[in-house]
Amino acid sequence: MSKEVLDAQVWLNSTYGKDSRYIRVKETGYPGTATSKALISALQIELGLSSVTGNFGNMTSKACDVNPLDTGSTGNKVKLLQYGLYCKGYNPRNTDGVFNQHTQNALKSIQQDAGLSENQISTAAKGLQMKAVLGPDEYKKVSRGDSKIREMQQELNRRYLDYTGLRPCDGIYSRGTNAALIYALQAEEHLPTSVANGNFGVTTRKCCPEIPYTQAQKDYHGKAYNSESITRFIKLVQFTLYCVGHDRYSALPFNGSKYDPGKFNGEFNNSTREALHKFQRDAALPVRDRIGIDEWMALLVSTGNPDRAGDVCDCASRITPAIAAQLKEAKYKLVGRYLTGDIVVKNTRVAKNLLRPEMEVIFKAKLRLFVIFQDARQYYTENPDEENIVNYFTQKRGYADAEKAFSAAKSLGVPRNEIIYFTVDYDFMEDQVKSKIIPYFKGINEYAKEARNIFRIGIYGSRNTCSLVKNEGYSVSSFVSDLSTGYSGNMGYPLPDDWAFDQIKEYGPSSSVSIGIDKNVSSGRYEGFNDFEKVHDNEWDQILNNGRACMLIEGPKGPYPDDKSKLKGYWAKVKRADGKFEAKYPMYDGIPVGAFYSRRDINPNRDDSKGDQIRYVYFRDVGGRLNAGYIDESSLINYPNEGKGKFVYHYFGGTEVWRDSDGKQATLIPRDLYLSEELTPETIKVHFLVTSALKCYNQDSDYYSDLLPGTKIEILASSSTGESYPHWIQCTAKMIPGSNTWESLIPGEPYGFVDLGFEMGVMPHNRSLITGISK
Repeated sequence: MSKEVLDAQVWLNSTYGKDSRYIRVKETGYPGTATSKALISALQIELGLSSVTGNFGNMTSKACDVNPLDTGSTGNKVKLLQYGLYCKGYNPRNTDGVFNQHTQNALKSIQQDAGLSENQISTAAKGLQMKAVLGPDEYKKVSRGDSKIREMQQELNRRYLDYTGLRPCDGIYSRGTNAALIYALQAEEHLPTSVANGNFGVTTRKCCPEIPYTQAQKDYHGKAYNSESITRFIKLVQFTLYCVGHDRYSALPFNGSKYDPGKFNGEFNNSTREALHKFQRDAALPVRDRIGIDEWMALLVSTGNPDRAGDVCDCASRITPAIAAQLKEAKYKLVGRYLTGDIVVKNTRVAKNLLRPEMEVIFKAKLRLFVIFQDARQYYTENPDEENIVNYFTQKRGYADAEKAFSAAKSLGVPRNEIIYFTVDYDFMEDQVKSKIIPYFKGINEYAKEARNIFRIGIYGSRNTCSLVKNEGYSVSSFVSDLSTGYSGNMGYPLPDDWAFDQIKEYGPSSSVSIGIDKNVSSGRYEGFNDFEKVHDNEWDQILNNGRACMLIEGPKGPYPDDKSKLKGYWAKVKRADGKFEAKYPMYDGIPVGAFYSRRDINPNRDDSKGDQIRYVYFRDVGGRLNAGYIDESSLINYPNEGKGKFVYHYFGGTEVWRDSDGKQATLIPRDLYLSEELTPETIKVHFLVTSALKCYNQDSDYYSDLLPGTKIEILASSSTGESYPHWIQCTAKMIPGSNTWESLIPGEPYGFVDLGFEMGVMPHNRSLITGISK
């Protein structure tokens, strides 16, 4: 705690506190970003600016240039300068608001520490100097700083001052130094200062020389580079290699880099090549004695070259056979998909969660899979005033998210010991990572330990967030959100040592791949999986076994169509401390009375299966798509049993659905199929009429043909829905329109499967299979 800093904070609040534009600061005696914002907002008020932001931008800088502070200046602006110098660790001797020799000496000291030469140092406080004093950047080496990085930072300021302004000289490779290196590159490419912007754009890329230089690339004016320019380019590569390889989290004090090129001399020598090769290997680039655009961009931009090859993608859309074929054609090998959740598309909620039938499609196409957890729907529902997920991450939330994710992964048949990537899709500062994200992942690991670590924990986030969580031992693999190039947690930070996937480019739907995807580069550390869990005795439900198609024929308030209620769906099935199962984490969706759904059986091999009433079901969701989750059957009874205030279900084949000729009216009539002792579920045959085209498949799940409207199909009362494809029902025969003869659904096979048409409709008035048209 500093008395001078505390005095500054007290003076700021007492002097400007009544002005609503002023950004107050807590009176702690510690400098930092909050104090910097207070100082800058006070200066902006003194300058009479229309916009008071607490950020030192061009408007503030120009206003300071118009009326610089110099020897003899007095007033509050001088006091702000003096207090700012104290907050930066420089001693102006007093804060009386008089610009004297002591103030000037302190002002010169900060410029010297910033690396400026004598002829660059100003005795007056203009915009450049005021920003250095009042802004958040440091110019003395901090405890985690590296001496060579600080020397490099000083040289960048000195050599490229007109481009960079004053950037930090604290020995830490941060976004400020990263931007300075890009400005330096643009300066060497001879971009005018009016064009250079610190972003690695099209022009910067076009002018970037390959090293060794072949004269193929030209500067901004179309001229070849001379040998002196190439030397300076190589020096920038040496600077950047050293910075990227510096580990700021090692035990202190620390100097050094795993990509140390030796001397910063601008020579493409053995030590520089060795450092380059290490970097290329770590960044999954081909190892070569050449610095091309891939190397330049990998060193300076979080995405690297976004157009380089990547054989991994992730997406929020379901993978169909057609899309799987497109991904294979586009050379993708591995797909990332979400375990739960939904997204909003054109004001409609669309499920983004993975389903078992989709996994079958992925595996059948010879693609591999990895899984991601990101689902804040419940948080926003419970906290409607929240605008972002800053307050989402707590230890309690981490435990709950792991419980939900593990349950979903088990239900899907994700093999044990695979990695679940929990997402942190926000640009958190380091202190926020420590106060929010670390506890969140601690909660995740607490649940994982209780669940006997059947899945491993990974993280999706910025480079720094991933590294900090990994260093705490809370994740084993990083999926890096480098696509977010503006994230402070990406700029100036190296890739985590355990990175598996590096997200580098977003693609919208196109002719090559008809859904939006993110392209990722793989390090080869994790390859995902290409099959289901093989040991099923541990599963809560027989999700791999056949199920039954059912109809929800009645609700607590009465039969269809009088009762409009829904049987609630849940994402997870969890086992409580008392040994009982519970459906948990609402999907904000469910099965309406009158709808059909596909029901899975529980696992009788489990010792705890007795009394288990939580069932896994497939249903049509509010977005009109096939979805899956859990229902609690304690509120459900099977027809013809009666129970007041309960939902009633019956099997698909036992419920007649009739429509009038124009299709507007529909009736639902449950009936008892067991009419005599001779009839059993194995012999009772039920006929349905196809009202819209449905696909049919053979016993090996291969597509055979479409069944046209007017076709009749025959199923047994005991017919099951498919193992891998629960939205199909077993079918024995068909009668095509215009024929009076029943024939095998699939020639030469005793049975096949017919798609139930979930996405066309599940209600009596819109479903594709009905008993017939009423007269």
